[in-house]
Amino acid sequence: MKTPYLVLVPLVALWTGCAHQDSAGVASVRAHLQGAQVTLTEAIELAAAEEGAGVIIEAELTRHDGALCYAVTHHDETTRAAFVELSSGAIVDRAERSTLARAAEAAALVRGASITPAQAIAIAEREVGGQAIEFEAEDGQLEVEVLAGGKDVIFEVALSTDGRVLEVEREDEHDVVEDDEDDDAGDD
Repeated sequence: MKTPYLVLVPLVALWTGCAHQDSAGVASVRAHLQGAQVTLTEAIELAAAEEGAGVIIEAELTRHDGALCYAVTHHDETTRAAFVELSSGAIVDRAERSTLARAAEAAALVRGASITPAQAIAIAEREVGGQAIEFEAEDGQLEVEVLAGGKDVIFEVALSTDGRVLEVEREDEHDVVEDDEDDDAGDD
């Protein structure tokens, strides 16, 4: 039985706060990810196990209380985020969140897929040869952003709901790390 995770992720704002993907910002994220105790997939699994029923609807790299975390958002009757600290793998906080506008549509897409988000992440990581930093379900497909191994480049891998790679595209602009305090503003 597959676990219906949904991760809608606007993930990465340049470490410097700039809105363009540059090698300094991406390199900084790479350094933090290399020292991390958890991957995006593991953070999703930790939060899902902790929350129980419902669907994971978002996971993103963020700063929360000064620490680099994955904010994993769970939705059932309410929407809550669990913050999984990269350096320890521990859930360090929880917070209420406003509801994401497309959550029901995206959740239905993930539930109807023949692959799990974890499987989509694994396929995309193999395709590009790197580490996933974002998973999103939208427009009838699964999208995974991957920081390419050995390169300071982020690629978006579009997958069909049965796991076929539809497209691999270099991301030209990207947020590298968002502050959690700014995150809820665009949810609705």
